[in-house]
Amino acid sequence: MERTAVPQAALAVAAWVGQTVFQVASAIGMSVSAAATAANVAAAATLAVEAYAVVKATEAMTPKIRDQGSTVQWQADPRAGVPYGMGRCAIGGNIVFNQSSGSGNKYLNFATVYSGAGPIQGFEAFQCNGVTVSFTADSGEGASGYYLNRMWQKRQLGLATEGWMRWTAVGSKDTPSDHGGMPSEWTAAHKLSGYAATLWALEYDPERFASGVPSPRMVGRWVKVYDPRKDSTFPGGNGPHRIDDETTWEWSANPGLHGLTWIIGRRSGGILILGLGAFADEIDIPAFVHLANVCDANGWTMGGSVTSADNTWEVLKAILQSGAATPILGGSQISCLVNAPSASLVTVTDDDIVGTATVPAQVSADEAINTVWPSYTEEALDWEVVTPDAPVQVAAYVDADGEERSVELGLPLVQQAIQVGQLCRYAIEDARELNGIVLMLKPWLRWVPPGSCALIQAPETGLNGQKIRLLKRTREMSTKTVGWTMRTETDAKHGYALGQVNDPPSSRQLTSYDPAIVPVPTQTAFELIAGQVAGAGGALPAIVVEGQADLYEAVSVVVDYRQVFPTQPVTYGVWQSQTFSAKTTRLIVTGVEAGAKYQVRIRYITANGVENAGTGTDLGEVAVGGVDAGTVQGREVVQDILDLIETYGDTASAAASAAAADAARDAAELAREQATAKAADASGSSLAAAGAASTAVAKSAEAAQSATASFNQAQTAGGHAQTAVGASAAATAAAAAAQQSSTLAASVGPGVLNKNPVFSDYPTTTGVPGSWFDWTRGDLGTRQGGEVGLYAYEVDAPTTDDHGIQQFGIYSAPGWYVIEADAWLQSGTWSGACVLFWGPSEAGKQIDCATDPDIGDVTGALGPGVRRFRKMVQIAAAEAKNLYCMTNFAAVSPKVAKRIRWYRVAVRPATEGEIKGRRADGNAGSALAQIAAEAAIRASETGALTSSVNTHTSQIGGLTSTVTAQAGTLADHTGKLAAYLKWTAAAGSDEAKVEVAAGGGNSIVRLVAKTLSLATAVGGAVFDVLTIVGDVVRFARPIEIVVGGAKLCLGPGFGAGGNLVMWFGPSIAQAQMTKGNATFWLDNAGGAYFGGSIMSGRFSNSATGTDLSVPASLTLGPFGTNGQPITVNWSYVGSREGWRAGNQSASGTYTVGLALYRTIAGQAETLVDTKAISGNFDYLYYDGEFGRTMFRESISGAFTFTDTAGGVANRTYRVAVTSRSFSTVAGNSSQPDSVVQRYSLVTSEN
Repeated sequence: MERTAVPQAALAVAAWVGQTVFQVASAIGMSVSAAATAANVAAAATLAVEAYAVVKATEAMTPKIRDQGSTVQWQADPRAGVPYGMGRCAIGGNIVFNQSSGSGNKYLNFATVYSGAGPIQGFEAFQCNGVTVSFTADSGEGASGYYLNRMWQKRQLGLATEGWMRWTAVGSKDTPSDHGGMPSEWTAAHKLSGYAATLWALEYDPERFASGVPSPRMVGRWVKVYDPRKDSTFPGGNGPHRIDDETTWEWSANPGLHGLTWIIGRRSGGILILGLGAFADEIDIPAFVHLANVCDANGWTMGGSVTSADNTWEVLKAILQSGAATPILGGSQISCLVNAPSASLVTVTDDDIVGTATVPAQVSADEAINTVWPSYTEEALDWEVVTPDAPVQVAAYVDADGEERSVELGLPLVQQAIQVGQLCRYAIEDARELNGIVLMLKPWLRWVPPGSCALIQAPETGLNGQKIRLLKRTREMSTKTVGWTMRTETDAKHGYALGQVNDPPSSRQLTSYDPAIVPVPTQTAFELIAGQVAGAGGALPAIVVEGQADLYEAVSVVVDYRQVFPTQPVTYGVWQSQTFSAKTTRLIVTGVEAGAKYQVRIRYITANGVENAGTGTDLGEVAVGGVDAGTVQGREVVQDILDLIETYGDTASAAASAAAADAARDAAELAREQATAKAADASGSSLAAAGAASTAVAKSAEAAQSATASFNQAQTAGGHAQTAVGASAAATAAAAAAQQSSTLAASVGPGVLNKNPVFSDYPTTTGVPGSWFDWTRGDLGTRQGGEVGLYAYEVDAPTTDDHGIQQFGIYSAPGWYVIEADAWLQSGTWSGACVLFWGPSEAGKQIDCATDPDIGDVTGALGPGVRRFRKMVQIAAAEAKNLYCMTNFAAVSPKVAKRIRWYRVAVRPATEGEIKGRRADGNAGSALAQIAAEAAIRASETGALTSSVNTHTSQIGGLTSTVTAQAGTLADHTGKLAAYLKWTAAAGSDEAKVEVAAGGGNSIVRLVAKTLSLATAVGGAVFDVLTIVGDVVRFARPIEIVVGGAKLCLGPGFGAGGNLVMWFGPSIAQAQMTKGNATFWLDNAGGAYFGGSIMSGRFSNSATGTDLSVPASLTLGPFGTNGQPITVNWSYVGSREGWRAGNQSASGTYTVGLALYRTIAGQAETLVDTKAISGNFDYLYYDGEFGRTMFRESISGAFTFTDTAGGVANRTYRVAVTSRSFSTVAGNSSQPDSVVQRYSLVTSEN
């Protein structure tokens, strides 16, 4: 290409010359071949070939479209295709009609088309031989000035309803309209609807047109484009634009919007005439919105003309090139790679690589360019395509490379010199990225869209903490693995390419890998927070470190610490260490000396067990605090014991050995299988065994009823093993012991016949609760938090399957009984849900949740919610029955898909009152008076523990009072020791507790009650010394605090005169304290004296709330003020993210209402400010591969209120979240959206 000389003043590109010396660092590379299937290897080989084509991108930098230099040429070309003008530019036009007319053929007429896809925005200037011609004569058809009475023009913007374009003006002897100037060949049938065009006539004049027909061109603002940001139906949009209605579109020169519009395509009469013609769900619209925003921020525009004869993909490349972007296929959608800073969506580790990893060692010399010779359109030079005198070059790269490595880059649609320089800078930086990286990865990474960024933590490949940009994603269907083709991504290049910084980024290089060397944490990964771990009730000495491991292969974090002695010079103790999981973000080192100072450093242990002792990141020194009795924030000693019980289990019989329990568990499992097989016909040995067990405990119906407690005890010992023919009594008892796990006696209720009615016995997180057995698919349940009991049984059941669990051999004598069921339906309806109490000779005793009334007398299948059922039934036969908890059972009512959480399933004898009233009482089942004692002992080679619970319970209706004594000890093989003792007295919501615990280097005694009193006995009389009521602490005697040789004393009426309430001075007896010997005193009359020094400074207070509910509020204060103006900064940050099935749209706006209140001196609260803020979608796009619409919207606002009320009265401020509404995203999701809400108050005063 011949370069045209351009004045440097007209082009700022030459200013883009780096001045920084670039130091070359060595780079390593490797092709790591992991064990992979043949399919993976083949897929990797294919990707590697494709990656090579990606690497050679510099060979095809210039899009192959129509030369923009020819667009300003006026021509007659029947093969030109439909023209398409974009942005603002000059277009010569294509002649579609040329004919002479008038007397002597003195008029020469031309019909010229400039652009399809009309109507355009407008014509700006018509030029002949580069000179603008105005048409103000002859009613706007005739030229003025030089071409007066010799040139006429009619224009149309390209409306779909354009009529016949013809001469109409009359006014002089030369107007074509009334002097035969309209050619007969151009009739009303010749319309140019949808085209921006002109009809141009010249009258023969050898003087005016001495050189022939002048060269014309039209400067205009051409086609209109679709902008989703102005479309109220697009998430985050606001305005009348609609993707399928071109009449709502507007003109723009934004490359992102023109790229999107070209993909959508331009239609005439429903027929695609220009562009790709993609449907909305085939386009990654959020990516183009992102590009449009980037272009606006950088001031990037475009302009030029293409035709329908150009390759549509090349046109798209040229359009996006103007915004430093590249078109890509993102799965099933057309997307774009935007050159802008991007966060990493995911971290890929060595564990995610399943096939061959191809990582080039370095960028090849012919690809790592350092110089670009651009060509672009320059309006100042008659809209010609020009190349500057000097290239865009990075001198530091030239120095590092030792030579100039240049390419020519055509930017056909770019018109600004500064923009040209920035795009060339990006071209150089992108070419120097390490390209052609190919990894075969696990299937879960298939969701990451091309164009996005990720972090690769795979040291063995040289990609150790390397940020990449995904260029292409493929799937190997036989193995479901995912192939990524990518390049490195250097964040520093963006600021440099845009001219925001002067120095280019450092060279792209891989990192070496030595598995014997463990990197230490970065200085910002962890922070030394405190020398004390504290909670609401007190504190203990500890070293507290917070942060997050920044080494992906770290499995443990080691905190090294040593004591610092206050000697001269300073001396140190021996290094000690405590190890934590790498997932732990709050590391609490205990067992340190109160009041001592420690030096702390931190390091890692890798998955291979490698650690570099003696290394680490120094976190500095911390002074350890003292002991303050109370609950230590974080893990309590009691929790250690509860966790060990969860891990090891426990037994109800101290005499039962682990071996016996294991044997019994096997016997019980066999019994369960036998019983299940025989339960269908309720006959055979199962029924015989159950009947025998019934006979053994009760000879008659009356005896069984009077011996309910002893029978329940026998059932607890035997469990479902009753149905096992020939099972020994010892095995049965041991099996029950193995199944039991601390059932809460208080939650059972009086005379309940079945075991574990509220699911407190639930030793595993999935499967069937203790003492219950699978009827069908019941083992698909999960353990959830209970209501009355410790746990609940939850099932997610599809429509097609029956679901249920059961208990065997529940004896019932003839009489009235109550079946009970409490459950929470979370989705679906109650149809199919039921509780059955069926026996061999008696069925139909059941609760049908879809038809039976609940305790509120509500009937029907209904929808989600909590319901409680109590149904009284009459039993005629004395026999052992089975109790069934059925989530879906078609024999009772139609099955539906549902998620249900069962809180209580029980059967009990009816009370006398219920029998008289022939109606079950909703509260009768909760009446109770009992004393329960439980003990657990466990000893094995890994640990030993004891646990006991003694409970006194009284219950009537919904009222309960209990006294509980709990105790436990543990010792395990890791060296963990713990002991606890806890007494609790509870009467309804009133509770008093005493907790004593020791272990883990700590010990604690904690008292909890609404009123606490510390009393002493003097001379046989008892009186309170200290009383705490709520948050008020009252002292009956003064408190003394001695610090060195000084003493602080405060309390009611002390000192020599008995009138002091606070006194500070030398350490003397209270009787000697006077106002004269005090440094500071305060008396009971409000008098005060201060003889010390006062420090000045800035007062500041702050608080943050994270409650997700609405309304929510946060209170700061009360606090003092010195009377100066108080600056109150209050802010709100929120977000919501999730997904919806299908390709969905969004409507509405994310809004939050806020209010600020002030209270002065405890007076009435007043509203001082209100705000309403709106949010936007960060992204909302359809992931066609998974059939989901992904979205995230965020909102924030920060405000300042200046309190000038003055005075020194205490202040309290409250920020309230008064309202919140999210945008509406259509469709459904099986998972709840993730919502974040933070609101803060910060006050400051000089």
